[in-house]
Amino acid sequence: MEQITLFSGSSEIRIDKKIRLIELFAGIGSQAKALKNIGADFEHYKICEFDKYAVTSYNAIHGTDFKVSDITKWHAADLGIIEKDKYEYIVTYSFPCQSLSVAGKGEGMAKGSGTRSGLLWEVERLLEECGDNLPQILLMENVDAILFKKNRKHFFQWCNRLEKFGYRNYYQVLNAKDYGIPQNRKRCYMVSILGDYYYEFPKPIKLELRVKDLLEKEVPEKYYISKALVEFFMKNTIKQKEKGNGFTFNPTDGNCVGKAITSKAGSRMDDNFIIDDITCQPCLTPDRIEKRQNGRRFKEDNEPMFTLTAQDIHGVLISNSEIKQPCEIQRDKGIVTYKDNVMGALRTINQCGDKHLICYNQYRPDGVQTSLNDRIYDSGGVGLSVTTSPFFMPNYLNNYRIRKLMPIEGFSLMGFAREDFFKVKKAGISDSQCYKQAGNSIVVNVLEAIFRNMNMKGVKRWQK
Repeated sequence: MEQITLFSGSSEIRIDKKIRLIELFAGIGSQAKALKNIGADFEHYKICEFDKYAVTSYNAIHGTDFKVSDITKWHAADLGIIEKDKYEYIVTYSFPCQSLSVAGKGEGMAKGSGTRSGLLWEVERLLEECGDNLPQILLMENVDAILFKKNRKHFFQWCNRLEKFGYRNYYQVLNAKDYGIPQNRKRCYMVSILGDYYYEFPKPIKLELRVKDLLEKEVPEKYYISKALVEFFMKNTIKQKEKGNGFTFNPTDGNCVGKAITSKAGSRMDDNFIIDDITCQPCLTPDRIEKRQNGRRFKEDNEPMFTLTAQDIHGVLISNSEIKQPCEIQRDKGIVTYKDNVMGALRTINQCGDKHLICYNQYRPDGVQTSLNDRIYDSGGVGLSVTTSPFFMPNYLNNYRIRKLMPIEGFSLMGFAREDFFKVKKAGISDSQCYKQAGNSIVVNVLEAIFRNMNMKGVKRWQK
């Protein structure tokens, strides 16, 4: 989305004073983390956060000692905006999105509605109480649904209210994947500046990372989900698509850009799931467990294959780097076609158009095993033998597993450091709460780019 300005200031914003950061709906302090990462001169001045686990996590990450507080009970004095000649006050307000998001009930954010997203208007009340002592900069973040037809009336009502306070508003939808994080997370950001100034949002950069780059190498067994649950999710996906619903079971390949981190770890079919890569392993005689060559039956990834003899047969276990959407095989007069949204999660060796499949005999792609020559393999199969026949396709075994994201991976995919997660855990926060706090936070990398373009003293501007 193009940058939208509701006003056009005469000069570009610049911050030469020390920043006093006031985080309303603070969460675990993504804004503070971003300012720290870019080397900004700031202090953790005030936070307002109702969730006790979020406050505990915030204090653990940032070394602060803030208390739980309720924005409905705050007043201008709690903001503590004084000495504006000495400090630049930045107020952030990432108010609850539940009443706006697609996953919510669509209750909206109308003033006086009493919804969680309607807490936005508590910010209006605080600004009114400030009188002439308003903060210089406001920063809003929320789901892009705030600009959807059912919500934008109230969003522009909010923008107009800020205009009457004297703010110039600049808003844009930014995606985390455009700012260095492999997560497809679109959010609406708005910078509001008091006075005759303008702001330019940061330009996207090329994404260098993939999900696999931020995943942990050692994963406890408890994070893997059963084949029965995978099957249930797949069947339910088909039902939901038939009903026209958008939520589906769509695990993320580690080589891709991930879905937006949610506040729950794999409790719903549309939550974040990872397809674990399994490395390539040569296997001697897949159908004979007792068969060995020099005492070994499997070799590690990138090791040479077993010696081929006139009697030994071989299979290969490979990674799932080419995994695609589940598909159905349809056979008509020897011609193989592929149909979406069917059970199986078959994976590719050979490519046919835009659909992918393991097929070991192109003349019998129906899954019926009458001999070794006729077999399509799924995750429970065993690889075919390597032979001298040119009519066989390569011998591979589809054997990947699907798991939930680990809480520490949720932190990483939100731009927090691994040590931040360990600080939170040391403070006594459970894994489920850690995942929730990550999902409810803001991607730190996006905030870094936004803050850089405020031309802070001593901070390098975001690259264009």
